[in-house]
Amino acid sequence: MGTSYLAIWYECNHQCLCCPLTTYDRLHKRLSFDEIKDRVALIKRQDTVPHIVLSGGEPMLHPDFLKILEFVVGEGFHITVLSNATRCKNLDFVRRMKQIIPENGFDIVTAIHSSTPAIHDKLTGVSGSLLETLAGLDHLVEEEIPVTIKHIFNRLSHPTLVETFQYLEEHYPPQVGFQFCTMDYSGRAGKNIKELFVTMEDIREPVEKMLDYLEMRMVKKRNISFIETPFCLTDPYYWKYFNNASNGLDTYIAPNTDERQVDYEVSSECGPFYEPCEKCAVKQWCAGTWRTAYKYRPTGLLKPICNMQNE
Repeated sequence: MGTSYLAIWYECNHQCLCCPLTTYDRLHKRLSFDEIKDRVALIKRQDTVPHIVLSGGEPMLHPDFLKILEFVVGEGFHITVLSNATRCKNLDFVRRMKQIIPENGFDIVTAIHSSTPAIHDKLTGVSGSLLETLAGLDHLVEEEIPVTIKHIFNRLSHPTLVETFQYLEEHYPPQVGFQFCTMDYSGRAGKNIKELFVTMEDIREPVEKMLDYLEMRMVKKRNISFIETPFCLTDPYYWKYFNNASNGLDTYIAPNTDERQVDYEVSSECGPFYEPCEKCAVKQWCAGTWRTAYKYRPTGLLKPICNMQNE
């Protein structure tokens, strides 16, 4: 299923250390509702784009968010909203949103960096942000709106990875999915890369310990997925949770694409770009990691998996 990405504006109530937006991006604040309608019409001409990601900034704070959501729903897209969910602490807003969304083909993806408030709030740059996001998630679950909790690996939060997902597993029902990914060190994340960068070797042990815990606890199957993450992060037993490599986006719309309105066939900046990956036995399926990570750590980042038949 092809995917279109629509950043409706770049304003946000968080100042995340790991935000990939650049200073140039932030100079372009928003798209109006009419601009969005015109650009979505261009997407609709592409028959291979049934899925759209609404993002930002924080998309739910756009003054026309519910109007935009209703329009996109009416155009027949499957919709994913990338949001910090803090606006969802308002139960009336959540119920208004529920009246708009379709019964199927809709979900909200929200990042939780750590169950330790000091760590999560340091990464978002806003005191009290963890409690606000958790309150929003509670309302979304209460109203039976599909939610996925996302975690982006980084040095600040990875020591609490296991306890974070122990808490989330106990707190949220199996209908709430868990998603994990490596970090794109672009924009603000690039400026904080020394503080955030974590090696695959460092991540491996807590990730496998966390997955072992989740597997023991899951009475009902919870959707667990790894995106933008290389196979060599874990033992092959856990590859059942990994998504394969992506070719990128069919279309991309954002406030900083004014001159061209829509970018088509945008190639992914995440993949097995590391030179030794060329000899890896699973290269064609592996999602690899972000090009920005290779630039920061040009050697020893990944460990190619050998084809034993050729040894």
